[in-house]
Amino acid sequence: MKKKNEPKHEHDPVNFVEKETKKIDVWKFKSYICKVKKLDIFTGKNIIVLNTDEAKEHDMYSGYRTEIRFKGKKLIAIVDTSDELVKPGQVGVFKDIADQFKLREGETLDIVHMNRPASIEYIKKKMDKQTLFPHQIKTIVDEIMDGKLSEIETSAWITSTYINGLSDSEIVALTEATVQSGETLDLGNKCVMDKHCIPKDIPTIVRNS
Repeated sequence: MKKKNEPKHEHDPVNFVEKETKKIDVWKFKSYICKVKKLDIFTGKNIIVLNTDEAKEHDMYSGYRTEIRFKGKKLIAIVDTSDELVKPGQVGVFKDIADQFKLREGETLDIVHMNRPASIEYIKKKMDKQTLFPHQIKTIVDEIMDGKLSEIETSAWITSTYINGLSDSEIVALTEATVQSGETLDLGNKCVMDKHCIPKDIPTIVRNS
């Protein structure tokens, strides 16, 4: 048992969390503003390119998530780095983001540090065969919709549910979170009936009320 006044070691999880929190808090007060260098390539993803050395000074590395802001708009982007493609003070912006923000060459973007998505811990729990609470499942769905999770993290979530399955409460929570993530159609107070055949030769009537 740890003594009351025993100092924390580097591997102490509480100490680690405190350090991470302080580290993130520092970047709330240090701005990282870059001029746009448009890259005439469509990637299908939200990706920016930062100068390698300058990114390191701001504690950003290839593969990191960051929030970019421009005239009241913001989105989540994945960081790539380069020694030659962009100079210090520049941010390489592909057509995906340039078109969304209607950016022009030389305009400035705010590059903002992101907290680690809470979903990552919840996905790990599901991988360890634990049952998730409704708010944890809603967080995962919300962060996927907001683009805060990488393709690998999203794949880990899908794989964990496929291998370990979902409890009844998790199925309900996932259904509700999915419904809340988009636009909905109000069918009024009338009874809605839906016919299915599961398996194919056994008719099943589902009543939605």
